Order: sequence, then structure tokens, then C-alpha cells
Amino acid sequence: MIVPYRRHYVVPRLSQKGLFVRSIGHFAAPYGVNEEVRVAHFAEFFWCVEGTGEFYLDGKRTILNRNEAWYYPVGSLHDYRPTREGFHYWWVTLEGPGTDELCRGLNLKPGRLHPGPCPQEIFRAIDGKIRSQDPADCLFCLAQLFRLMTLLALPRGLSGDLVQRAKELMEERFTISQFNVEQMAELLNVSRVVLSRTFSRQYGMPPSKFLHGLRLRKALELLCKSNLSIKEVAQESGFSSPEYFIRVIRQAVGVPPSTIREQHLKAQLNSFGEI
Repeated sequence: MIVPYRRHYVVPRLSQKGLFVRSIGHFAAPYGVNEEVRVAHFAEFFWCVEGTGEFYLDGKRTILNRNEAWYYPVGSLHDYRPTREGFHYWWVTLEGPGTDELCRGLNLKPGRLHPGPCPQEIFRAIDGKIRSQDPADCLFCLAQLFRLMTLLALPRGLSGDLVQRAKELMEERFTISQFNVEQMAELLNVSRVVLSRTFSRQYGMPPSKFLHGLRLRKALELLCKSNLSIKEVAQESGFSSPEYFIRVIRQAVGVPPSTIREQHLKAQLNSFGEI
């Protein structure tokens, strides 16, 4: 059951110039609570979290389901309402000169989109700053909305490309101890939540675990095939400190790195004795 909830904020128009995030809202609307049907001078984006919504565009009725989104371009008739099961969703609007050109440049098509789970952390980030009149905060909100729009513009069929690019990035950068999933998501221009869920669907594990596995495999290889010190092995494998590295190795194989090296050398000497 969807519990009614309503929170939104609209920026005073006179305080803004150029492109800006005009408004944002987080609604959980029960059946029968309808918004005013109107022609809007701004672009509006909806993202369904739970339930379903009924949308109209050019006289055509469409049901918007969980993990789907909707885009109303500038000048369109905004006509939507909750279905009988209720409609829990986020919405955000973009206003200013160039709005249409930006949306067309991203190849955003009016109507229903299929981006996947709602990146609520992006909406919350905008919601947390939109009331501020600080120019830096206004630019922050705009940057977050651009992130959101690129997610909406990414066709579902590109999820495989996203996972492949994530895998390649991890294989290239896992030896950098500061490299993490947050940085990877930023480089790929997606939210961490979208990246983690997309990667997990294909590999059965989150990217953080895959990244950890690359570092662990490299460390074990260096312990057995190099004369590097434990500190150097930790650095070359992407671990942030020798202490953390020792703890990870012990958890993974049950013995510290020094023991692994001793056991490997002993096995080598025994193999020489058998020749």
C-alpha cells in the first residue's frame, strides 16, 4: 500500500537566469488525487519508484510502471494521474533558454523511457540544494539534473556496454588504491546505484567485489612470483595500507602473506628435490 506523501519546491523565477532547475518534488499519490492538467513552459521528468501512473501525450494513454520514466518537453500538455494502486514518484523540471536544444542533443524522446531503477540519491541531492540562492549550489543542482538526463538518455540495450566499460576501467586502474566505485561511476557518467545494479545483473556480484577480487588476485600472484616486500606487494596491488592488506589476505586464505610466501617457496624447493 502506498502511503500518501507530498514534498516539493519551486524556485522563484525572477531569481534565475539562463538554464536552471525550476522545481523538484517527491510524491506518493493515492488514486483520485490528480494534478492540474496544463501546458507547461518547462521540461519535466518523472521517475516511478512504486505503483503506476497514467500519462497522456498527444491523446495517447500510457501506463508508467516502476523503474520507468516519463519526459514532457517544453510546451506540451501535462496530463497524468495515479492509477488505482497509487503512484510513488520523483519529478524535476528544467527551465530556461536552450532547454529544448539540450534535450534534443541528448536524443531524449517525449513519453515513456526505460532507464531502470530510480536514482533517488540524485533527486535527493538536488532537493537538498535547490532552496539555496548561492550560485555554486544552483550550478550543483543543474549538474545533478544533467546526470539524471544522461541516465534517461541511455537506452536499456546499452547496459551491456556500460558493464564492459566498467570492467575495463577496473582492470586498468585497480592498482590505484584511491580508485573506487564512486570514481568509476563518475567517469562513466552514471549513478553508483545504477552502475552497481547493472553490473550485478550481469556478473552476479557488485563492482566493488569484482574490484576487490582483482586486487586480491594480483597480490597473491606477486607474493608467489616476486621478491617484493609485503609493503610493496600491497602498494602494487592497490591496497591502501600494508595493515589492511594483511587483514584482507588472512580473511581470504586463512594465513598472513608471509606464510603464503613461505609455503610457496617450500613447494618450489620440494619440486626441485624430486628432479
